[in-house]
Amino acid sequence: MRKQNKKRQDTLAQTATGLHGRLYARAFYVKNCNNVPFVYITIDNGMASVAVKRRILEKLSKNKININAGQVIYSGTHTHAGPAGMFDYFLFEITSLGYIEEVTEAMADGVYRAILNARSDSFTARVSKLNTNNVLVF
Repeated sequence: MRKQNKKRQDTLAQTATGLHGRLYARAFYVKNCNNVPFVYITIDNGMASVAVKRRILEKLSKNKININAGQVIYSGTHTHAGPAGMFDYFLFEITSLGYIEEVTEAMADGVYRAILNARSDSFTARVSKLNTNNVLVF
């Protein structure tokens, strides 16, 4: 676990705190013919974070859901209304003045719940590729 900046001293002229608007995570859960799952996740945030993805995989593993990093595509909608502070890279943490554990946990928890919802709502379907215009039919 990374060291968190506990003594936050905001030095930028503009800072924001609190809940300003709801952010959503959406998950699409699919299993192939060999019963191997795949998850596509999109979140309302500027981009996805590797730190959050690791936390999501830990939560799935703790609950006996066998999905590894190669079976997860995780992306952001590129909104500028989302939080910062959940990245592993210094450049992305400049505006948040460091890593913020609460943001990482909140983002991972929301995505985890979206995956559970998608998984429980899944149903058997056939996806096939037509020879004309390469259209997918569900």
